[in-house]
Amino acid sequence: MRLSKFDFLFANAWLRADRGISTQLENDNGNASIVFIVNNSQKFVLDLSEREDEFICDIENYTKDMNFNFYEKDYCDGLLWRINICYDDKMICTVGANAFPKSFVALLEFFHSLGVPKCYHENTKFYNMLKNDEHYKMEDIKGWIDKIQRTDS
Repeated sequence: MRLSKFDFLFANAWLRADRGISTQLENDNGNASIVFIVNNSQKFVLDLSEREDEFICDIENYTKDMNFNFYEKDYCDGLLWRINICYDDKMICTVGANAFPKSFVALLEFFHSLGVPKCYHENTKFYNMLKNDEHYKMEDIKGWIDKIQRTDS
């Protein structure tokens, strides 16, 4: 098994993934699988026993621009994300709050291409702006995200 850690989180400002995505890495006799938990209710198990090398290569490609942390410090509520992956002798570790690397949407779409369901946060105006490459920070959309956070609680 090459993967020793796979922690992906897409959550609200309080690190609650009840409308987002979280993961758990499982190891069964040397065969890795990742359990994606979507909206706290849907589980999708990605079996890597036949494609762990290919998966790691894909993850390296999707995270190559994530070599530092992304923060929008002038805004305290919104969306958070975290990637912490360890394999072989390498580690990918990056986090963000209200700011995202350009490859974040592509990474989520890669997960979906493997069968991972979409989460609630991907059906928001913010995510559509991100997906359409309109804006990578939340500074221009504070008003509606404030409303979403109050009604999501």
